[in-house]
Amino acid sequence: MPDSQPELTRRRRLATIGRGPSAFRRFWFPTLVGAGLPIVALVVGLIVSSRTSRFVVHREAFGLLTERSWAVLGFAAGIGIATAASIQVAKQILGVRSRFQQRWVMAWIGDRCAIEPLWSDWQEQNRHRTPAVEGLFDASGSPLVSPAVLAASQRSFAVAELEAAILGGFAQHELRHVFDLPIEQLSAQIGFAADLGLTRPQSNAELLLALMGPDRLSDIDSLLPPQRIVDGRVIRTHSDNDTAYANVAQGVRAGIDLMQISLGQRWKRGVRSSAVVVSGVIGVVAVFFVRISWPTRGLFALAALVLGSFFAWLTRDLTAIVERVRR
Repeated sequence: MPDSQPELTRRRRLATIGRGPSAFRRFWFPTLVGAGLPIVALVVGLIVSSRTSRFVVHREAFGLLTERSWAVLGFAAGIGIATAASIQVAKQILGVRSRFQQRWVMAWIGDRCAIEPLWSDWQEQNRHRTPAVEGLFDASGSPLVSPAVLAASQRSFAVAELEAAILGGFAQHELRHVFDLPIEQLSAQIGFAADLGLTRPQSNAELLLALMGPDRLSDIDSLLPPQRIVDGRVIRTHSDNDTAYANVAQGVRAGIDLMQISLGQRWKRGVRSSAVVVSGVIGVVAVFFVRISWPTRGLFALAALVLGSFFAWLTRDLTAIVERVRR
């Protein structure tokens, strides 16, 4: 397979690395917008200051300018607090955080083990394995199961094993309460689920591989040698390889730490991008209820977009600190 190795190497990248235009829309575009708006505001301010510096500013005009600046700052602070309150309501009452974290974690788990080039390479490596893996090749050496089927089986079983380990016999609707936890507590719950999976590794091989990452498939094969393929699933047996068990346990803990970091960064970017959008929308609506001239309304709307989002971030950080102290 001379042409498959570059593709395999490329696809074995961590599933947390975004690819394609969807990653640009979800991360780079909000980041560029959030970073560009303050720069634009600074450039506009410098241009305005350079124009007005040619004239003598009287004391009365300076007082009026100061009074209007405080009004703009207070307006932006009010918009920021309203934005933070709206995001908090959406997170706590509407369950936005629960749905987001559950969807993100399940997709992350599935993407980490359902890589077709990985299973195509694994299939070729086991072509001449002794003893042979039953159900992988027929007598003539032709594959009985495709890499796509193996990858799809890994995805479905990894997600199902994580749900079963987290629930521990509880009803399915309890998942939304678990995924509504703060990221640190959610990662701890997934860590407990991984510890449970390590006690029965032959029944949770897909979950362990997803947590470790695709590059650690050889450790799974060392700890749990493959025996046969049943309906696309790799049936394994447990070995007494203590070194392989230690490598799997270490890889699982490293994978959970990576998941916590990636999920935390993704959630923070999403909340901050949402704060920029909500601040802009609330600011545009609010300026129509203020009796000021149209040019001044544009200034107030710009302040709501730039400064309002900053005050929203600050309010959210203070709220998070209070929540941690209360816990």
